[in-house]
Amino acid sequence: MKVYLAGTICTDDDYFQRWRRTPPAMLPNHGIVPLSPLAQKEVATSQDGGITSCIPSNDILMRDWTMVRSAHLILANLKLVGDSGEPVKKPLIGTFFEMAWAWDQKKPIIAVVEPGNYLFEKHPFLAGVITHAFPTLDEALDNIVTYWNWDFKKS
Repeated sequence: MKVYLAGTICTDDDYFQRWRRTPPAMLPNHGIVPLSPLAQKEVATSQDGGITSCIPSNDILMRDWTMVRSAHLILANLKLVGDSGEPVKKPLIGTFFEMAWAWDQKKPIIAVVEPGNYLFEKHPFLAGVITHAFPTLDEALDNIVTYWNWDFKKS
């Protein structure tokens, strides 16, 4: 099974790169392959918080779209506050694209949503596409491993 790791790419707070290291450390132990949009990208070289890159925009868009298409489900980290306690300064544009692509392909979206985030809990578009929301990354990963991890090769 393959899981795409969607979430903001923000260089202003280490949490937003660090969380993507947890699934690759844990999921392969359960036969799950994590797909990260940061693979082969040097985010740390961005001068504007992760908005632009030295990689052409069309390359990023098509590669991420291809990875979402190849994934069996999406893990969308929708946290807005990292280690610094400050909210992210840019909208989750790429993440929302990835979630829309997944929804269009009827792929489950397991999300991490901070408790009390009224917009993410109640907005009809987000509430409509998120299969299951969890308050922590650990709870979301546990759900993926215990519920969604069945043998796709035999189905």
